Amino acid sequence: MILERIKLFFFTRTIRKRPTSDEEWEICRKAYSEHYPDIEIDLLKEIDSSLGSKTLINNEIFSPIAWFYNIRDMTKNEKVDLIEDHLSNLVDEDEDEKQMNEAYDLLVKTRKEKILKYKDLSKKETLLGLLEDGMDLEYVDPHLKKDLDIVMTAVMQNGIALDDADESLKSNKDIVMAAVKQNGEALSCADDSLKDDREIVIEAVNKNCSAMQYASDTLKKDREIALIATLMFAKSGEACYSFNECIDKKFKSDRAFVLEVVSIDGGALCCVDEHLRKDEEVVLTAVRNNDHSFIDAHISLQADREFVLKVVKEDGSAIMFASDELKKDKEIILIAIEKYSHFITYADESMKSDEDILRAIELKG
Repeated sequence: MILERIKLFFFTRTIRKRPTSDEEWEICRKAYSEHYPDIEIDLLKEIDSSLGSKTLINNEIFSPIAWFYNIRDMTKNEKVDLIEDHLSNLVDEDEDEKQMNEAYDLLVKTRKEKILKYKDLSKKETLLGLLEDGMDLEYVDPHLKKDLDIVMTAVMQNGIALDDADESLKSNKDIVMAAVKQNGEALSCADDSLKDDREIVIEAVNKNCSAMQYASDTLKKDREIALIATLMFAKSGEACYSFNECIDKKFKSDRAFVLEVVSIDGGALCCVDEHLRKDEEVVLTAVRNNDHSFIDAHISLQADREFVLKVVKEDGSAIMFASDELKKDKEIILIAIEKYSHFITYADESMKSDEDILRAIELKG
């Protein structure tokens, strides 16, 4: 099926490789049908016609070899998403068709070589091949994809190989556990029953926090697991992604949960519930971690003189997000420029010629 998707990609998006026969259009329809079950050939033709002669891979970014190695460890759905991402970012100028054809030829050649490599191999020979590259499970004879030893070997080498295992083994806890230990993202390939298995999901999330998005709705509400994932996201400044895409929305209003998160990623203040953006401790904790997070504090705190004084003492740049009235407050301005004289830029124009403030700036140097 993935080869048909790649064929669709090249048939419909290069200058001279559009479908020219009913057979080729049927390949296109089948390729999209798994992702868009109701799609019809007439709609594909309409889309294709609207795209004109536009192509989508920028040669400066993707060479044929780079393209192949970028997709080889992806799940089938990820490959589809990548192709569709390119489809949504079409460039206006024509690209070199030769590059597209080389990429297509490389994919076909590699697939043929892999199929021939594993054809009629014994179980032992197949195991040896999978020890070198677990993703080769895609090319193994279908009956061996049901073999516990074969699939275990593949997923221990590359967890995403679970995507090509027989469906019966995607609900095998030992197999799935081995897969997520190697790559937490393999949770996306597991049977739904194991996406609801707490032990499996914790293991996956500890390996890759992004695996949280594949957990069952029930486990997305599990506070312990949600916190593990979100704190891991927070370490790379991506806690908002966890709040918005991976965990239950109820945690946006969980004060203790949010406090832990903003202590690591202050930028997460922007995606929590409004009542917590009015919470002085939550906002101050966020500002201590991220000097620009005061922009996401509730307007009532940005206009609260006593609170703004506290915040500016922590970070002078916070004056930038104070209310217009407080940008005229001499005490607040003096505290801010004591941190860094350049912060006078954010004060009200009427205060920039104040003698005391100019003297403070001169002393600060």
